[in-house]
Amino acid sequence: MNIPPSRSQKIVIDECRRAGVTRAVIRSEDRHGAIVAVRRAIAVRLRGELGLSLWHIAMILNRDHSSVMNLLDGGARRRRKYESVKARPTEVAA
Repeated sequence: MNIPPSRSQKIVIDECRRAGVTRAVIRSEDRHGAIVAVRRAIAVRLRGELGLSLWHIAMILNRDHSSVMNLLDGGARRRRKYESVKARPTEVAA
């Protein structure tokens, strides 16, 4: 019996084929930039096309919800924090 993949599975399969990686690699602990980029593409599509919650996306990617938040954010929060610290005038010691 051939069970058709769900819409979320189709998105994962599509992005994995596009990147030339396996689903096992996407769910692994690998943090190389290329793998993270594929995870980000999957997370963006799952959130945008299917409206999945962070928790559901995390289960699909074998991550926790805060990792998915960071994937979707693209590091913008860290850049904003860095820019605000960088913009502060330096204090001169007396």
